[in-house]
Amino acid sequence: MIGSSIHRLDVVDSTQSMLARLAREGAPDGTVVTARHQTGGRGRRGRAWWDAPGESLLLSVLLRPAVPAGHVSQLSLVAALAVTDALAAAGVMGRIRWPNDVLVGGSKISGILPDAVCGTDGRVEHAIVGIGINLDQRSFPPELAGQATSLRLLTGRATTPRAWRPPC
Repeated sequence: MIGSSIHRLDVVDSTQSMLARLAREGAPDGTVVTARHQTGGRGRRGRAWWDAPGESLLLSVLLRPAVPAGHVSQLSLVAALAVTDALAAAGVMGRIRWPNDVLVGGSKISGILPDAVCGTDGRVEHAIVGIGINLDQRSFPPELAGQATSLRLLTGRATTPRAWRPPC
């Protein structure tokens, strides 16, 4: 069950790399890592993921599916559908840009990063699906201006990520 174990962090290099470490240590299926800020968040092909502290939903989910490696790419689509459903609930219609982005009006609001580790038998040992959603940004750095958007810019309302709460 997703969320049976949740690690809520203030700042982390990347929720993806933190969860990869936990997966190697035997974390159970459905473990989630979320953070207020990532110092080394990444996207596909090693691209950097920019976020300002507390303005994005940043999370990674550990899955241990009993499937062949060739089926892992479907996780990106499933995650993108979940993101578009969540945006629709907030009154925003997103569209999926394969393989790992969600756009609104041509601007990126979310990125999805699936990573998998496979055994010698070709089966998936574990998969990690990272999701970043721009929620409360009022502006973006010049290199992202015009290419990125946020729920706040689209709706005019502040949005606080529910997945994050102060570390215990």
